[in-house]
Amino acid sequence: MICLLLSAGQGKRLRPLTLTTPKALVEINGRPLLDIWLERLFDHDLCSAVIINAFHLSDQIKEFIDQHHYKNRVHFVKENQLYNTAGSVKQHHAYYENEESIILAHGDNLSYFDLKDFISYHQQHDYPITMMSFKTDDPANCGILDIDNDIVINMYEKQQNINSNIANAAIYIIRREVIDYIVQHDNDLLDFSCDVLPIFMKRIAHYPNIFYHRDIGNKKSLDLAQTEWIPYATK
Repeated sequence: MICLLLSAGQGKRLRPLTLTTPKALVEINGRPLLDIWLERLFDHDLCSAVIINAFHLSDQIKEFIDQHHYKNRVHFVKENQLYNTAGSVKQHHAYYENEESIILAHGDNLSYFDLKDFISYHQQHDYPITMMSFKTDDPANCGILDIDNDIVINMYEKQQNINSNIANAAIYIIRREVIDYIVQHDNDLLDFSCDVLPIFMKRIAHYPNIFYHRDIGNKKSLDLAQTEWIPYATK
């Protein structure tokens, strides 16, 4: 399976750190986030290739990939503008035009999960999207899920007073039906959460991450991750 690992974000909430370091290369206990992702995705040869898009400080990301031991299995693409999450799916379709399903993940999250189990779960459920979830300690800044019989029936994006902590982890497996919807859409700047997920609501399989997941998008979360990640660092 191929993965599109979205890595073009500017990391504005992490400034001034991200003024000189792309968010994908922010370090967790001395290890770049992108390195953690590549090890997770290529573990047990479950991914044949990873496409990494970049925009902000893209030369640093390219240099990192060129020196990585998985460099021959990574396709680096520099974007000339920010296309939004689904827009990037459309822009780089040529890499997976013959694939029935792909992994779509936000590379600015720190996550430990069983990739083999995630893929197997997707294959066992006949839904266009399989969405990973996690239990958040900050519901007001997440997309909170309404789940019924392991199907996502609604999502409430960054709302106050939400009586749940089950959130969208922004890690998906999407089938050809979803890819084609994005590619054939007139808008080249679609956002996956706002523009695509609502179309497929009630047809999204829910997969809970039972291990670890954190959005490291602000200084507080990044600091927490440095200690929380220690038990998973050597797995």
